[in-house]
Amino acid sequence: MKILRLFIIPFFAIAFSLTSCYKDKDEPINGGQDSEALSVNKFILENMTNYYLWTDHIPGNLDPSSTDDSKAFFEKMRYKGVGDDTKGDPWSFITDDLQGLLEMFEGIRTSKGYYLYGYSRGENDDRLALVVAYAYNNSPASEAGLTRGSVILEIDGNDLTSANVNQFLSKESYSITLGEYDRENETFILLDETRTLTAVELSTNPIIKSEIYDIKGTKIAYLLYNSFIHKYDRELIYEFEKYKAEGVSELILDFRYNGGGSVASALNISSMIAPKSDIGKVFLKKEYNTVLQDYLLNHPNYGEDFLEDKLTSEAYGYGEDDDITGMPLTNLDLDRVYIIGLDGTASASELVINGLKPYMNVITLGDRTHGKYVASITIQDETYDNWAIQPIVFKSANANGETDYWNGFTPALEASDWPHLGDFGIDKENNYVEHILAFAIADITGSSAKSIENIDIEKSSVKMPFENSKLDRGMVYDIK
Repeated sequence: MKILRLFIIPFFAIAFSLTSCYKDKDEPINGGQDSEALSVNKFILENMTNYYLWTDHIPGNLDPSSTDDSKAFFEKMRYKGVGDDTKGDPWSFITDDLQGLLEMFEGIRTSKGYYLYGYSRGENDDRLALVVAYAYNNSPASEAGLTRGSVILEIDGNDLTSANVNQFLSKESYSITLGEYDRENETFILLDETRTLTAVELSTNPIIKSEIYDIKGTKIAYLLYNSFIHKYDRELIYEFEKYKAEGVSELILDFRYNGGGSVASALNISSMIAPKSDIGKVFLKKEYNTVLQDYLLNHPNYGEDFLEDKLTSEAYGYGEDDDITGMPLTNLDLDRVYIIGLDGTASASELVINGLKPYMNVITLGDRTHGKYVASITIQDETYDNWAIQPIVFKSANANGETDYWNGFTPALEASDWPHLGDFGIDKENNYVEHILAFAIADITGSSAKSIENIDIEKSSVKMPFENSKLDRGMVYDIK
């Protein structure tokens, strides 16, 4: 049997408005004792020294007046990793576009609104077929009729290769020529059908799909949740209220594309899942740098309670001004939960896995997760308020003290993500169940995955990463 080669392109084909977080400055700021650069550099050094998790690894000879490039100055402080921790800190960053950063946290981005995989079109064929893994609702992609499994074979009339695909996808607007996947012959067929896509500013609702299935008398809820964005927590709570009302007894959380986000959202969703008897128990223990940890632990206004976040019956929020704060949370009172993850599943997604482990059976399936066990906060420069840093400030541990999961979580059930085979969820009309979902349902019902999904699960795929592939992976501590 032929092996279908999968070249993974883990990005949204998005032109982020927050470009300043990731690119170097085009022009340096003029120096001098009164310069913006000097002030920003002092702000960086002071706050990184006080709050950065790896403050002990900041070089001791850094001089704020040594450079006009504040982003380069910040980079000198990032922890590079030692010993088993080869990953170090690839997550902390600085921006001179605070508004863009805040919009990103709220799911606002300039985008065509889809996430793509790239497949080889055949043996000894350098051309790629781009397959839509998902498309956001009300996005240019979805309005053009693209859904999971849609195939793109040309952009602006050109064949796609690993050498040119990123150049084409980065364009603000382009024309796509569609194709289709022939399962029987494992080939892609070019269609005489085109669409035009133009990037727009989107507000991306992370709840991609929420469904309830009744299988063999068992009510199973399936939630495809793409990011922990706090402003959508009210909608998330409503979904869980539906699950409760329908008598759901099993839950499958699909975090396969979820790179993290709000800690408040992670706490809220976990509190609606955990056994009712464990509400009020520790979900997250925060471990700051040694000096800050000692200060917080012994200060009369903070103490041990400040270092712990607990499962709750009322929603966490940003404070009294947040209309979701204190909202009653429905609790499903489950003794197990299934969580789908891939190598892009990170941060707040992994926080849910780790935080629930002491209280219930967390069954992971898919692929090994990313391994981000730390959280950041946003610190704004009060003098030049367009500048802000997003440093890692603590690592998360669960009630059992388990942390430092650099290598992510190994799945109990291994399964590959194959969007070319069909959409998410269950398609009753065509007797099809999405591949990884089928493994979860099979485990719940005691069936075989092959009988559940009605496709040949013996097929294999080979992942080949593109050099500049990048997912947003971040866990932001946002509880007042």
